[in-house]
Amino acid sequence: MEFSRRDIGTLLGASFAGMVSQALAQRTDTLSPFLPAAVHHRRVKANGINLHIAEQGTGPLVLLCHGFPESWYSWRNQFAALANAGFQAVAPDMRGYGQSDAPPEVASYSITDLVGDMVDLVAALGQKQAIIVGHDWGATVAWYAALFRPDVFPAVVALSGPYRQREPAPPLRLLREKGFTLTIGFTTRTWGSQRRNLIVTHEQRFGVGCTSVPATHRVTGRIHIYCNQARACSITL
Repeated sequence: MEFSRRDIGTLLGASFAGMVSQALAQRTDTLSPFLPAAVHHRRVKANGINLHIAEQGTGPLVLLCHGFPESWYSWRNQFAALANAGFQAVAPDMRGYGQSDAPPEVASYSITDLVGDMVDLVAALGQKQAIIVGHDWGATVAWYAALFRPDVFPAVVALSGPYRQREPAPPLRLLREKGFTLTIGFTTRTWGSQRRNLIVTHEQRFGVGCTSVPATHRVTGRIHIYCNQARACSITL
């Protein structure tokens, strides 16, 4: 299914409506163990791995790519808005995250692998094109999906991840030269009856950050994506 300018404009309006509803939602919604009832889940074979997807609605396909260290659940407040606007909203657990497969090799998380997952997912869902939406690391995937395969992804919505052209040197080297150091570690802790993976980041200038995810969610694959920054520099535009 091909997209018109009207489709893209409607998508932007629906996305904004979803963001407003999220902002107005009570804090307890963020912590609720209950999942949106209208959202359906399944596993889809794409690019040689199994991807867990959450989906709602019918119509032109919209792929929602989450960031680090998240999952499909980051988009829970956008599903209804997109479905009501006439779109098929699909949010995968990205490679290495949540209930999707997590190949053990670091090299399996290159930008070509991540984009390839999205290209194959579009085909596996019986579509020829999709508007791709990304947040954080998902925005990076969205930008390069459109660059590598503009025939499949005619439009991009990027949140918290502006497009950056190829740097003159590997990005990690440039960050070190500017005094930026990032350390990532993880451990497992128990709160009440729930075990969760605790992901801790430390940056010299900005201090310590902490995110927790269910212990059933894989963590190693998320770290591998960071390890592929230098590889991405050599193959992107």
